[in-house]
Amino acid sequence: MKTTAMGIKNYLRQTLYYTLFGLRGYKIRETYEQFLNQYQQGIPPDLIKNRLIALFHHARLNVPYYAEIIEKMGDSFYEEPFAYLSNFPILTKDILRNEFDRLTSTDLAHRKWKLNTSGGSTGEPVCIVQDARFQTTSRAISLLFSRIIGKELGDPEVYLWGSEQDILRGSQKWTAVLLNRITNTEFINAFRMSPSTHMKFADFLRNKRPSIIVAYAESIYEAALFFEQHQIKVPPPKAIISSAGTLFPYMRQKIKEIFQCAVYNHYGSRETGAIACELPNQTGLWVAPWGNYLEVVDDTLKPVPEETRGEILITCLSNFAMPLIRYQIGDVGQLKSPSAHNPTQTLLSLDGRINQLFLLRDGTMVDPGYFEFLLYFKTWIRKFQVIQKDYSTLVFRFISLDNLPHQEDLEEIRQKAQVLMGPDCRITFEYVDELPPTPSGKFLYMFSEISDRK
Repeated sequence: MKTTAMGIKNYLRQTLYYTLFGLRGYKIRETYEQFLNQYQQGIPPDLIKNRLIALFHHARLNVPYYAEIIEKMGDSFYEEPFAYLSNFPILTKDILRNEFDRLTSTDLAHRKWKLNTSGGSTGEPVCIVQDARFQTTSRAISLLFSRIIGKELGDPEVYLWGSEQDILRGSQKWTAVLLNRITNTEFINAFRMSPSTHMKFADFLRNKRPSIIVAYAESIYEAALFFEQHQIKVPPPKAIISSAGTLFPYMRQKIKEIFQCAVYNHYGSRETGAIACELPNQTGLWVAPWGNYLEVVDDTLKPVPEETRGEILITCLSNFAMPLIRYQIGDVGQLKSPSAHNPTQTLLSLDGRINQLFLLRDGTMVDPGYFEFLLYFKTWIRKFQVIQKDYSTLVFRFISLDNLPHQEDLEEIRQKAQVLMGPDCRITFEYVDELPPTPSGKFLYMFSEISDRK
């Protein structure tokens, strides 16, 4: 009986949700059902190709910045859009700022659109014009990801979210408050995770028993550590979706251990919407083919060999108000080799932002995940941060649980860090009371301050 009642409530919630967006010109129900059907029956083999052709065609006719480029390159994209794309110029954030007007579609007056901004976790926020098709596509993809993981629209969910922009936008607009009520969604502000916030989160999990938790990787990891330290037990949700920040293996392991549920990594951005997500019984993050197409390039912006890590370029296939073609988003990842039987893409790894990779003077990129292993079993460390100040300086910052010096541990960390970074690398240690997040609410455990990365 309880299941039947919940089914009726969810049906009403779904009807209200789709009706609300339908009145605003967003055909989310139809789009979601189309995506779900194609996912279940098989993605059309030419889906991405046709979307690329449509994007280039629109850009040629309506976007002055791209029209100028296409005039010089010709229109071979109608026959070979992937080859054409690989030779197309990169779109940087500087270009997006400087050419904002010429990147905006001239048919904007005939589109429903709004202005959005990137999260700013790179320190370089930008503004983007996004149309109704983009909003519809991104929401439909998010609904599909949730459905595959096991959550229906209307099942209770909670966002442990760290961005002031998202929190304020979600709490001040009456439309957002109404939408959260309709979708059975709660937000807990994780911008500063105090003990009282953790206790509020635990109480919510006990009382509401959400089906899904969506959270910043670092926020849900901090919650897991707090629950473990204070021996707090909470009922397990169906799944946790880590939706921002880098989900390191040690973080996933701890989150899974404490919450006793599957943990799925999700990749998205404000500029390009929902991009990719880990799914049950699959390796890597599946890239939704309706929304974005990804390329991976080296530091000279040339394609990397198959299944090699490099910088991600994103072409957004759904936003015609301001097309982002080969957008240099600042993330690092690794694509699975393409298959003749599968037209979609899969990210084998998502390794964080460019500035989360450390750089040696000879240009070698170092995965800072190495340093997390140096800190294993150092039980006195409450929280840490590793910063590459320059080619020859690393700073380890610690919040200590006991305020003791631990000189032997520090010397071990120093020696092993120099094995990777070189014997001349200066290693310094700082004990701090607090490690604040970035302005976007994310906490960077490891990052480099080297600005020239070419």
